[in-house]
Amino acid sequence: ANQWLDVLDNKGIDLEDEELIDLISESTNMSKTMEEYEGRKSMAITTATRIAEFLGADMIKDKGLNCTYVVSRTPEGTPVTERAVPVEIFKAEPHVQTA
Repeated sequence: ANQWLDVLDNKGIDLEDEELIDLISESTNMSKTMEEYEGRKSMAITTATRIAEFLGADMIKDKGLNCTYVVSRTPEGTPVTERAVPVEIFKAEPHVQTA
């Protein structure tokens, strides 16, 4: 328990980026295609939409998409489903992350 308290206290400064992302991320598998989820809201759907914007629509066309994301604290007051950030963004080159 002390190990996890230390991680919280020092905001993960002692961890490698990938190790920290593994600790704070969530993962969801989408059993249907994106078209079959039309009109619904979920963390996985938001993540898949952002993956498509970031990496291209071909990345989300099939069933069984694994969506791994972290939930942003901001913007405050926004529904949680709209604050999902795909972890793939953190793995990209720095100039791509901010584009």
